Amino acid sequence: MHGKSSPYYFCGNYHFNKLMPEKKETDSDDSKELLFLKQELDRAHLLRDTLVRIVNHDLRGPMGNLKSILSLILEGQMDAETAKAFFEQADAGIEKSVKMLEELVEWGGANSVFRERKVEELSLSELVERAFAEHDEKVKNKNLNLINRVDQELKVPYDEKALNVILRQLLSNAIKFTKPTGTVEVTSKEIEGLVYLAVADSGVGIPDEMKPELIDMKKGSRRLGTDNEKSAGVGLFICQDLISERRGVINVLDNLPTGTIIEFSLPDQTVD
Repeated sequence: MHGKSSPYYFCGNYHFNKLMPEKKETDSDDSKELLFLKQELDRAHLLRDTLVRIVNHDLRGPMGNLKSILSLILEGQMDAETAKAFFEQADAGIEKSVKMLEELVEWGGANSVFRERKVEELSLSELVERAFAEHDEKVKNKNLNLINRVDQELKVPYDEKALNVILRQLLSNAIKFTKPTGTVEVTSKEIEGLVYLAVADSGVGIPDEMKPELIDMKKGSRRLGTDNEKSAGVGLFICQDLISERRGVINVLDNLPTGTIIEFSLPDQTVD
């Protein structure tokens, strides 16, 4: 009898047999926790490396140039007219640096590395309207047409602070690269329970060779807007980071005949 019994009976303890599935679940939970902690650690390292690179390459340059100009003036080696020309050049670099710092501070405020995620039921149409209002002055200056075609009944469980940052960045880019009297439109769709938002513009579009660089901080892809607006070059990187952190995906598409569509998914944040 014993020779033909299952290994569980061989152990001589019925409760051991009953407990085995629970042990596997515990192991599985531990593995999930370890994976989550590893992902958070990887994100913290990414944030650290990104900030170090930006400080080293993007912020140190303008600050160093300004210091050199001031030193030459104090030493009497630069006349007023030459100093003015250099200050104008330095001002452009500092303005870009300040813009970049503002965007990085905003990213840090929405990044779960620094805070606990707060998931709540959000009306996407209302959030888009609020994001539109934040860009009101820029829109008026370029006489743009903003259109909100997001389903007014559509709600998703998501982190409001992160979604506000994502929408603000995507709209800022769309407005920046759309010519006066152009159009920026936000739409929504739902496929098999997964919600997508898309920001489409009638702007200048993105060259194919530049698309892979948009979310690569090492490449630092930057262009002036259609009204010579400066770009810090970190906006889509920030969006991609916040979206992927929440298990979403972001796609860059052509909006034929001209312009760009940035589409991203919003997985239910209440489901692991």
